[in-house]
Amino acid sequence: MELALILTGIFLGILARTLLPFIRKLKQGKIEGFSMKFLYQAIGGGMVAGIVMVLIFPYYEVEAIEITDFTVGFQVFATAFAFGFASNTLLNELLEWQDDE
Repeated sequence: MELALILTGIFLGILARTLLPFIRKLKQGKIEGFSMKFLYQAIGGGMVAGIVMVLIFPYYEVEAIEITDFTVGFQVFATAFAFGFASNTLLNELLEWQDDE
């Protein structure tokens, strides 16, 4: 159950971070269709988040004393969502620095 929450959180974090800039640029008229660049960035963010998950989440322990299962599950999901969102943001920023040169 915990692994499913972690994977879902990471996937939705990456999905949110990929779709939000796409929808904003589409609305502003800067792009006319889906670019494969967004997909490649999402895949790269997924790989970074996967590495982080393998290295950090085994040591991430939530104290479940007097806390309901929903609260613990939400904490795990929110942390995984943040990891997915942040890993994709990190990758996007690194690519923006590369484009500036």
